[in-house]
Amino acid sequence: LLERRLTRVSPLVSVADDDLRVAVLEGSEIAAYLAFRPDQDAVTIRGRLLEGHRCFVVWHQGQIVHAAWAATGQAPIDYLGRRLVLGPGEVFVFDAYTAPPFRGRGASPLRALVLDRYFRDLGYRSVLTAVHPENRAGFRPLEKVGAVRVGVIGCLGIGPWRWHFLRRQP
Repeated sequence: LLERRLTRVSPLVSVADDDLRVAVLEGSEIAAYLAFRPDQDAVTIRGRLLEGHRCFVVWHQGQIVHAAWAATGQAPIDYLGRRLVLGPGEVFVFDAYTAPPFRGRGASPLRALVLDRYFRDLGYRSVLTAVHPENRAGFRPLEKVGAVRVGVIGCLGIGPWRWHFLRRQP
């Protein structure tokens, strides 16, 4: 579990392409999102939007090249089969993905800075996200924008029994 405090000034990031634009996904742009993420389906995306989740997308020449979802209140963590109850002032970012040709070109950190500003302006205090420990490359874009490890979230299971845990550092 990683956290970025929104009270801090976000560090500057370098972007390799000046033609990147960050926006919140509109309902009318679901087809563009599905072209970017063909592994997902329109019902799931519409459901996320109806639930109040926001999708921050990075556009390049009319196509989405990066996206990440943000939830408040409760957040789905699909790979753990659970929902995370968030505290007041907390945002959870999930399902972030960058198209392979745009990895390392600043799309993810640029989106993170815009997302931070958006939620800071709404009065939120921190952004949380979870990264698989094996996904070493997944930590780097988050560390670039000031995220620090604050705990561990997981699930242990045997057959039908599941034990979900969350250990946060004070």
